[in-house]
Amino acid sequence: MLAPLPTEQKAYLPQRLKMSDEGFLIPATLDAKGCFHSSVLPGFWINPAWLGQTPLPNEQITLDESLKNSFQTLHQALTRFQKNQS
Repeated sequence: MLAPLPTEQKAYLPQRLKMSDEGFLIPATLDAKGCFHSSVLPGFWINPAWLGQTPLPNEQITLDESLKNSFQTLHQALTRFQKNQS
């Protein structure tokens, strides 16, 4: 979950939040490139900067870019699993 939090100022400062195991919103960690990585879908990530762009970036291109890593991670995990089974 990515959600803005109001600051003490009148403007909103975008904060990156995620849901904790206990159900609370906590700060999310971004990687060196500023991307948020899903803890539910291994390899899937999103660049929060995309959400603030006007106009929004092409959804097919950004989805393809994000899912490409997800499929690679899944394939690598499947390959390791298969090797461990033999």
